[in-house]
Amino acid sequence: MLVCPFTSHQETLPYRVPVSLPYGDAVRASWAMTDKLMAVKRERIRASVGRVSSQEFAAIESAIADLLGLVLAQQAS
Repeated sequence: MLVCPFTSHQETLPYRVPVSLPYGDAVRASWAMTDKLMAVKRERIRASVGRVSSQEFAAIESAIADLLGLVLAQQAS
């Protein structure tokens, strides 16, 4: 399974996508590090830390596709 790590450390780098993740009772500004995808065994995935919005997910998906040189289905039409 491919996972995309997140960080709360702000850096202006290509392929870092801003997202809002839950932090206790609040929301913390975070960044999806799409340039640091890693493969992990499914058994190592324990619990969800939160969910991104559909717009944030689309931005993450687009950044990964751009990084890998892929064309997304909705972009192909």
